Amino acid sequence: MSPLRGKNIILRLVLLYYKLLVNLFYYVCLCVAALTTAVMAALPVTSKVGKVIDNIIKSPEDKRLYRGLQLKNGMKLLLISDATADKSAAALDVHIGM
Repeated sequence: MSPLRGKNIILRLVLLYYKLLVNLFYYVCLCVAALTTAVMAALPVTSKVGKVIDNIIKSPEDKRLYRGLQLKNGMKLLLISDATADKSAAALDVHIGM
C-alpha cells in the first residue's frame, strides 16, 4: 500500500468521526430544546418567585415561549424557549455602579 493511500484512509476516518460528532451534537441540542420546553410548561411557582409574567408582548409570527419572573430579592428573569433552535444559550446582565 502506498503512503498516499494510507493518508487518504486516515483522512476519511477523521472526516467520518467529525460527521458523527456533529450529528451527535445536533441531536443533543434537539433533546435539550425539547426538555427546556417541557420544563418551562411545568415550571412551578416556588416561594422564591415573587411575580410571574406570562403575557409578554411579542410578534404574532414569533413561535417561541416566553415567561417573565421577578424573584423576591428583586432579580428579574426572562425565560425563552425555542424548540426549533439548534443551539442553547444563557446570558446575564449585571448593572454595576452609577
